[in-house]
Amino acid sequence: MRKNRLMILAVLLLSMALLLTACGGSKATIVGKWTSPALQENAAAQLFEGMGVKIGNIEYEFTADGKMNTLMDGQPMMEALTKGLQENSDLPDEIKASLGAQADMDVTYKLEGEKLTVTTKYQGVETTAEGTAKLNGDKLSLTVEGQSAMELTRVK
Repeated sequence: MRKNRLMILAVLLLSMALLLTACGGSKATIVGKWTSPALQENAAAQLFEGMGVKIGNIEYEFTADGKMNTLMDGQPMMEALTKGLQENSDLPDEIKASLGAQADMDVTYKLEGEKLTVTTKYQGVETTAEGTAKLNGDKLSLTVEGQSAMELTRVK
């Protein structure tokens, strides 16, 4: 009888452990969308706003499969920039026509502990940057190759 109770208890504990693992448990992750006022204030954003492109809300999105996306008002950055520049009436038509032919940008990330590696591929050129990602609840501090830390907040 006692042996049966122990077996039932062991099965219940194992089941609970599997359920917690399947749900992700309480393991912290950077997967999701993150934002910061600093993203809207950077030089590139100001340059595009000066060209008549509405930047809107900028977010970084880290996906579970290792992709890192920059979103502008929910759209992929390159798509939003192309659309915004094509709508700019001050640009010559030949420049507007060439915007649709822009290559996509592919950004991936790898996180090992707090070590963050970001690889960007754009128009046949690949660059890699390393830094740190420190997660504290809904706050994420990113530092890449000696730059100042950027403090992000999880988008809910």
